[in-house]
Formats: sequence, structure tokens, C-alpha cells
Amino acid sequence: MGPQQVVNALKIAQKLPFLESEYDHVRGDVFTLKRRQDKLEHDLYQLSKYKECSANELESLRQQANRLRSLIDRLENTEEYLKINEVVQKKVREILDNKKLIIGIALSALLMAIRNEPDKRLVNDLLYDKNAANPTNQYYRQNLLELGQICYDELVSDSINRILDSMPFEAEAQQRKLPLLQSSQ
Repeated sequence: MGPQQVVNALKIAQKLPFLESEYDHVRGDVFTLKRRQDKLEHDLYQLSKYKECSANELESLRQQANRLRSLIDRLENTEEYLKINEVVQKKVREILDNKKLIIGIALSALLMAIRNEPDKRLVNDLLYDKNAANPTNQYYRQNLLELGQICYDELVSDSINRILDSMPFEAEAQQRKLPLLQSSQ
């Protein structure tokens, strides 16, 4: 072994502690990456299982929706449906013919509109501005009327739903052996 080889061997020997430290660092990085890969593979497996369950649940919901649509289509033009529709229309007309009830509903709708109005300035300007012909007030009045109409429509819809809910349709349908879907849970 020549002097140059000895010098090279000493240079390499000086670098050994650094290389050993670098090796340990790289080995730790490899271990960390391996753990991360295992975790990601586990997460991917869980997501695929979740996707499979969700797809099955979605298909089940689609089937249930199709059954409900089919039932609605079959019942929509039956004599029972026409009777229910007639009764609901009669009840709604009775309500609309009752002037005190109409005023109460209109007032309730207006109060709901005022309560739900995010811009409370609308109410303040209408109540406290002495200039009733102010074009700004006309704008606010129009907005308030629109909000009142929305609330009125919601109240009417809610009333119709309450009337329909109070009708013994399900019991009558079972007595007449009309097929009703059972809720799947």
C-alpha cells in the first residue's frame, strides 16, 4: 500500500462517523416513510370500504325512492286521492273564508317577516319615518310585502300539511288493502 493510498484511507476514515450518522438519519427517514405508506394504505382501504357501503346505501335509497314514486303514481289518480284533495281544498277554503283567521294569518306572516328580516333598518324606517311618501319607504314597504307573502305561503303550506297529517289516510289505506311502503331503517 502506497503513501497515496494511506492518505485516501485516512480521509475515508475521517468521514466514517459522518457517514454513519447520515446512514442512521436516512434509515430513520425510510422507517418513517414506510409507516406513512402503511397508514395511507390503511386509509385507502377504509375509504374503499366506505365507498362500497355508501354505494350500497345510495342504491337502497334509489330503490326506495322509485318504490315511493311508483306508489304515488298509482295513488295519485285514485278515488281516495281525489277525495283527500277535495277535503283539503274544502278545508283551505274554509280557512280563507274566515276573515278573522285571515287577518291573524296575515299578521303572523307580517310579524314573522319582521322578525326574520336581517336588515332591521327596514322596520325602523317604516315605523319612525314621518314622511310616508318617501320613495325609500315605498321600497321598504315592497320588500316587507314580499317577505310577508313568503311567510304567508309558508303558513298556508304548513296548514295544508297539518290537515293532511291529521287525516286518517294510512288507516283507511290499510283497511282497503292499498299497498303502503314500510320505512326501512
